[in-house]
Amino acid sequence: MLLWLLAAGLALAGCRGSGKRVVGVVPKGANHIFWQTVHAGAIKAAQEYGFEIEWNAPALEVDSSRQIEIVESMVNRRLAGIVLAPVDKQALVGVVERAAREGIPVSIFDSAIDTERRIAYVATDNAEAGRMAARRLGEVLGGRGKVAVIGFMPGSASTMERESGFQDEIRKLYPQIRIVSVQYGMADRAKAMAVTENVLTAHPDLAGLFADNESSSAGAAQALKSRGAKGLSWWPSTPRSSCWPTCAAASSTRSWCRTRSGWGTRAPARWGCIWWDGSRPAAWTRARRWCGGRIWSVPRSSNCCFRRSGSTCDRENEIMQMNRRDFLHTGSGLLAGAGSLKAMPASERITVGMIGAGARAHELMQAIQQNPGAEIVAVVDAYRGRVERAVERTGGRARAFRNYQEILADKGVDAVVIATPDHWHQRMILDALRAGKDVYCEKPMTYRSQEGKEIMRAAGETRRIVQVGSQGVSWDLTAKAREIIRSGRLGKITLIRAAFNRNTASGAWIYPIPPDASPQTVDWEAFLGPAPKRPFSLERFFRWRCYEDYSGGIATDLFVHLCTSIHFLMDANMPSWGMAMGQLYRWKESREVPDTLNALLEYPEGFAVNLSSTFNNQLAAEGGLQFLGTEGTLVMGGTLTFHPEHVFEDNRWIVESWPKALEEAYYKEPKVIAAEVEAARKPRAAPETFQASGPEPTTAHFARFFEAVRTRKPSWEDPAAGHRAAACAHLINLSARRRRPVEWDFGKDDIKS
Repeated sequence: MLLWLLAAGLALAGCRGSGKRVVGVVPKGANHIFWQTVHAGAIKAAQEYGFEIEWNAPALEVDSSRQIEIVESMVNRRLAGIVLAPVDKQALVGVVERAAREGIPVSIFDSAIDTERRIAYVATDNAEAGRMAARRLGEVLGGRGKVAVIGFMPGSASTMERESGFQDEIRKLYPQIRIVSVQYGMADRAKAMAVTENVLTAHPDLAGLFADNESSSAGAAQALKSRGAKGLSWWPSTPRSSCWPTCAAASSTRSWCRTRSGWGTRAPARWGCIWWDGSRPAAWTRARRWCGGRIWSVPRSSNCCFRRSGSTCDRENEIMQMNRRDFLHTGSGLLAGAGSLKAMPASERITVGMIGAGARAHELMQAIQQNPGAEIVAVVDAYRGRVERAVERTGGRARAFRNYQEILADKGVDAVVIATPDHWHQRMILDALRAGKDVYCEKPMTYRSQEGKEIMRAAGETRRIVQVGSQGVSWDLTAKAREIIRSGRLGKITLIRAAFNRNTASGAWIYPIPPDASPQTVDWEAFLGPAPKRPFSLERFFRWRCYEDYSGGIATDLFVHLCTSIHFLMDANMPSWGMAMGQLYRWKESREVPDTLNALLEYPEGFAVNLSSTFNNQLAAEGGLQFLGTEGTLVMGGTLTFHPEHVFEDNRWIVESWPKALEEAYYKEPKVIAAEVEAARKPRAAPETFQASGPEPTTAHFARFFEAVRTRKPSWEDPAAGHRAAACAHLINLSARRRRPVEWDFGKDDIKS
């Protein structure tokens, strides 16, 4: 709510004039409780500043096209200003620039938009907010103790950014602080209170809490108050967290804020909220300089409340105060100087060409668009409909090309994403490297194992970046798993089990075919490329993973993810040998590759791997990894769980067959008492579960790629890692076809002939 009041104030302050004027407010959606609260805040802001509000929002929060239509209508009718929360920020650039050209101020909330035009930008640096909260909580706790996180919504980008910032800073600065639980209260104060109660019950020695939004903060505060909560410190990441009811429209709810003297109440009638230092983006720092310092903010050690009148700072409680005139100066000053506010200068943005625009490629495009330092400028695909949809996703900013060679020849393209069938990967990677492009290639990197060494050599000779798209290694839980494994908590790991299971036609790659697909809309020759020549087939084109001419099936599409993660987590390169068996039991329509595959791999580092997949049952659907060690087990799925081993010797059933005197003597031995009697009495340690809190893995993986492009320092999943992960899959397929073990030649870095 606070941020929307600020956003509305910026737009309103920038377009003040005589008479009642209309400002359009266009959020991402209409039905969620958050947007309903936003509506109330917008109305309150309009009443205060003397404007009328035209509220209009897409019915669905993912309907970017509808949002563009709404904004275009407002520009056509020349509304006095527009406050906007973008569904798809890239798609809105054109209409935002048009509004700016026509003198209509636009205030962007919660997302940067890369445009040279003069727009206001209001947003929170969520990761920095989390980091600052971690620093303050670490100081309060003296750098030690157990803490828990009470978040908003799993999967929410802002929630994940705040939690990632918090957890990363804790790990970096306070290694003796242990995060024991991450739970979510959603937009429900009562639920947040119940969740907090459960956390306090499970961890009675908890030293601190981090609550990152209104409902979580209020609910946590109530739970703490109900328990007496002495010694517990709670620090919010945004001003809304601490005194949020006073930011809601005339709310009479009393809220809890932490002051130097402990927990206490604040009377909403006299208090409001304003920007906290930890939530201010770098753009605000620049704006403050341009606007003569008239961007007011609360010091980071503040309890984030301010009085509505006066102009002095209460040093005892570190309260920043602001009056209405100061606020209007802030809004108009920022709007006047916001012309250069953007996520990344155009000269520093990485321009991307999409080679292949199938279903996975569209997911990749969405992940790229979450990285503000990159822009999709070119698209090519062998099916016309995919190209049209891809260009549409970029708001018309990307150009459609006739073939991938034209994209490689375009000097305006910095990097390419290769998301084509596997049989094209090697040729396209080599062509891109020779053309001076950096490359992100979907897994598997190769169609045949021998192709990997040529790609490795070409990447070294051209000094270009090549990153393979097996995104699991960029997941924050993968980093946590690696930390646990390296710490030795699992003991000696001797067996790893991994699986991918599905039970639908779509899961088995029997995809629906577009009704308009025909020889007129599908370039069959462009699809075939280096593959064997065959008659035109829509099934082969749209279901290419099912055919050996273009794919290695389960091994190269799914096992390659598992092998990549295992190599990363275990610091391993390749198995010394493997054996596999696969059959096509069920999905025989338009298919050649197996629908069930099992493999055993043995690694020279001293562990074995069991890989399994079926498309005929979805138990443990979409995969999981189990690392079995002598001291514990680590299970990776949607979460990460460490199960300590509860081991003790029990030879009673053996010893009871001995003569009675020998049995009695056996249990008097000190070693036996320690190993069998006393060990059996020890309670079983509870498992530890870790929740994902960082960005979605593909988005994070692209962030690493773009960082590598900028710094010229390759990420972990370079051509060597891509070669060996794909080679694992090729070794498995070869064994399944030959029905015998297949070995790896470490000297040749290839499958042994």
